[in-house]
Amino acid sequence: MGQAPVSIHVFDPLLIGYQAFRKRLYPESLTVVNTATGGYHSLSLTDRSKQLDVEEWLANGLMRHIEVWSEAPIHVWEGFVDSITASLGSLSFTLGRVTQIANRVSIIYSPVDTSTDPPAVGITTDTVIVENIDSQARYGIWPVILTAGTTTLTDAEEYANSYLNHHAWPVATKQVNTEGNDVSITIDCLGYFHMLNYPYAAVGPGTQDASAKIDAIVNNTSNPNSSWLPFNRTFIDSSNTLQVIQAEDQNRLASNIIKEIAALGDISDNRWLFGVYNHREIHYHAAPTDVRYRMHLSDPKVRITDEGAEVAPCAIVAGEWLKFLDFALGQEAISLRQDPRSMFIETATYRAPWSLDLQGGNVDTVRQILAQETNFEGLWA
Repeated sequence: MGQAPVSIHVFDPLLIGYQAFRKRLYPESLTVVNTATGGYHSLSLTDRSKQLDVEEWLANGLMRHIEVWSEAPIHVWEGFVDSITASLGSLSFTLGRVTQIANRVSIIYSPVDTSTDPPAVGITTDTVIVENIDSQARYGIWPVILTAGTTTLTDAEEYANSYLNHHAWPVATKQVNTEGNDVSITIDCLGYFHMLNYPYAAVGPGTQDASAKIDAIVNNTSNPNSSWLPFNRTFIDSSNTLQVIQAEDQNRLASNIIKEIAALGDISDNRWLFGVYNHREIHYHAAPTDVRYRMHLSDPKVRITDEGAEVAPCAIVAGEWLKFLDFALGQEAISLRQDPRSMFIETATYRAPWSLDLQGGNVDTVRQILAQETNFEGLWA
């Protein structure tokens, strides 16, 4: 594979101030994935390297801030390092995933009093939160709420401390292959949507606008890492007045609640999209109703244009419409949804240097109508 027409900019983790630019990489292989719900999703790169460089990555690389820039230059992706795999001759060493860390732990349980016969079970409650401050200072806060069923307070607290001790730091795994390999490194990254994996709770009777609930979920009060990861909420469209249940008392992950709200659409059965993009900007808005990208199936170079200008494969984003200009000629459709010449891009996967895989999504209203009915019955809350 030739050198990719993109460069990877490596910074210190946002947690310690990413202004310190580390280096620029031109990897041998690179895969970048974007999705209509979530935005910048994932990145994986592999490159040959010197052993000292590999060891430095293993020592300091997790949570580094990564940006992808095209030749233009255009900022086309950003996220953080989630795991690192190093090949050092016969040794394969994997560190991470960061997203599997648990450094703030509490247990939901039903207390049992064993001094009575039969034992008496009390009202469900939770233990005091236990934390690893050192882990949080290096990797951010990764909260986990576990369920222990019916047990004593002593056992529940022991469970919380044991889980914290085993999950507060990234897991390191090693494998030896006597055939040996070249020295190389694989870096797997995730977009900052994955930093929304914190439990969200809210009180209050009744319902609220979908836009208002989205804003409440991602604001600095709810986000445990807001001191170093304040999401930019400027691009949250406040006009979605679809009513959703306000209360959240099951400690569900914010990211899952957001996906469910996005799936509901709006009162006119239009689809809505949620994504985290450059500079941690959160975009929540109705799906577009106009074609942005165009291409000719007969073009041997498979070029895609935006308002007549060719777009680099790495710069194509999900959540937009693509139209095939030389397919099903003469056919007219009532809307883009029924037009066989148009495709809504659900997932865009770029592989350096020039490969692009676009997956079409479903923008029919049936799923949204069913989701809204379910929400009305209270099962989404």
